[in-house]
Amino acid sequence: MTSTQTREVPLGGIKDLVDAGPSIIANKPTEPPSKLGLSAKQITFVCKDDKKPVAMTIKIFNPTNEVFSFKVRCTSSEYFRVQPPIGTLPPKTSKELSLWYNNAGKALELNNKHYFAFYHYKGDCKESREVLNGKVEGVRRLPAIFEMK
Repeated sequence: MTSTQTREVPLGGIKDLVDAGPSIIANKPTEPPSKLGLSAKQITFVCKDDKKPVAMTIKIFNPTNEVFSFKVRCTSSEYFRVQPPIGTLPPKTSKELSLWYNNAGKALELNNKHYFAFYHYKGDCKESREVLNGKVEGVRRLPAIFEMK
C-alpha cells in the first residue's frame, strides 16, 4: 500500500473506536454537528529542527447504518496536505487519513491559527464535484497544534 492509499476497515463493533468528542472549535450556528466519529480532538504535529515534513494519522469512522461521503479541508494548502481529502464511508466502517505539515520552520507561529474541517454528506458521492456541492450533513473542525521536539 502506498502512502496515498487508505484502507477501509470494517468496524465489527464500534466498541473498538471511540469518538474523541467535540473539538474546542465550535460549529457555526447554521452548521449541523458531525455524525461521523474522529479518533482525535486536535491535530498535533510534533516538529523537529530538521524541517522535514511531519505526518500524523487520524481515523474517521461511520457508526451509523447510512453511507456518508466526507471531505477534509485545511486552512492553508501552503502548509498542509490531506490524503485522501475526499472519500466514502459505508455503514460501520472506518478509514485512516494522513495529514501532513511541511514543517517550514514556522510551527510555533502557526499555533492557534489553523484547523482541519471534516465535512460529511449523505450518500456515496462518486465524483468529487458532488462532494464539493453536496448539502453538508455535519461538520467538525479540529485545531492544528504544533509541538517542538
